[in-house]
Order: sequence, then C-alpha cells, then structure tokens
Amino acid sequence: MIRSSLGRFCAFAILFAASETSSVFAEQAAPEGGDFRVAVEIAEILSDGSEKVFDRRVVIFYANKAYDFAMLAPNDVTVVDPVGGHVTMLSRKQNVRSVIPHLELVEATGRMRAYLVKEKRGKELGVGVPVQVIAGEDGNSHYEVAFTGKKYTSTVSKPLASDHAARFAEFNEWVARVNLYRRLGSPPFARMALGSQISDDGLIPGEIELQIDAEGQKRRYVTRYTFAKKLTRDDQKRVDDAAGMMTLYTSVPPANFPR
Repeated sequence: MIRSSLGRFCAFAILFAASETSSVFAEQAAPEGGDFRVAVEIAEILSDGSEKVFDRRVVIFYANKAYDFAMLAPNDVTVVDPVGGHVTMLSRKQNVRSVIPHLELVEATGRMRAYLVKEKRGKELGVGVPVQVIAGEDGNSHYEVAFTGKKYTSTVSKPLASDHAARFAEFNEWVARVNLYRRLGSPPFARMALGSQISDDGLIPGEIELQIDAEGQKRRYVTRYTFAKKLTRDDQKRVDDAAGMMTLYTSVPPANFPR
C-alpha cells in the first residue's frame, strides 16, 4: 500500500501479460489456507459526514506471496515475498523495479526505533504504545491504540481460513517497513502494533478509523477491508502480469524508485 502520503499514513499496487500456457498459476502451490484476496479502500471523512476516497487497492495472496495492486494512478505494484526474503516494487509508469531485502527493512526499522527512543520521542510517535481491546455493548469488541494527537480504532472479525490473519498482518508489516525505509509518511509503529495484536488474537480488521487532532485541526480517515476466498479471473491475470514485470522491468536502486 505504497502510494500517496495520506494512504501511507492510514493504513499502512504490469503491462507484460504472460500467456495462459506460462501462467504462474499453473506452476505454484497454494499455502494451507489457499489463495485469497483483500479489497482495500481508504477515504477521508469530511466535516459533513461524506467521504472522499483517495486510494483503492487489491491485495492478492497467492502461493506464499502477496501482490499489492494500486487501482488508482500511478497503479504501482508491490510484491511481498516472505519465503524469498525481499519486497519488490514495480513502477508501471516508468517500467522499473526495485528490490529491498527484508534484512535491510528490519535494520532500518530498528535504527528508527532506537533513534526515537534516544531522542525521547518514542511515545510521541507511537513506539511502545499499548493496544486496548474494548468490549462493546453489542458483545463485539474493537481495538484501539492512541498516542499524541492520533487514535486508531479497528473493528475485527474471524478470518475465512485459519492462516489468513497471520498472512495479512505479515504483509501489512512489511509494507509499513518499506514506507519507513523510504521515509514515506510518519513512523508506523502504532499501526504495526495494532495489526500485530489483531493477528495474535486470530482476527482480521474490518474497518480502521484514524483520528488526527493536530494544532486544533481534526481529521478522520477510514480504511475498509473486504476479504474474499476466491480469486477472480482478473486477479489471475494481474499476478501473471506482475510476474512479467518482475522479469522485464529495468532494475533500479530503491533510492531511485519513483516516489
């Protein structure tokens, strides 16, 4: 979910199509819970209660990889490969790709965390803040994490398959680390803690609202997740197209990847 600064802050996406005979779908086996997809929509809630959508994404979980396709311009793609140990960013606009090893992402996250703690800004920017589970009157719980001027609130539900919660949380965490590595948006520590706690409890997010109160100005954003167990024909084509992009696009260092 690597796009505009608003999209990066809230939450936390192929032009060479492979032929049917060379489809990656025919070559790779699915993990335990099978393939699934998550449609993501991010919007700002305006003062009159209406919503302004500024990001839509489709995240496809297929054969131990997660493919994040931006549905709005510039329609970039991010591929998280936990087994291979790297994240690949693909720019459809400039036909370039960039690979970041997971180790570099982990080290960058550790350096930023240590720096914020040393400068006594950790709590201010969400490092180590606790996640609260709030029981609702209707019997449904929601999750909250709050720090200076910001609060995340998430509804939750049970996943469609036992491993979906962990796979989705892992994907979100790597994308958050990429944004931090590239210095896009604010440090994502509180958002990462929220996702981790939801996953640890065996659940998935339904709707996450971010409230920001800064310098007397209040803003609200909402991210909605829709999980589906079946991939569509378009999803299959997207994955095949991404495989072609990873082969044919020109490799550039992460610092040179379009922002």
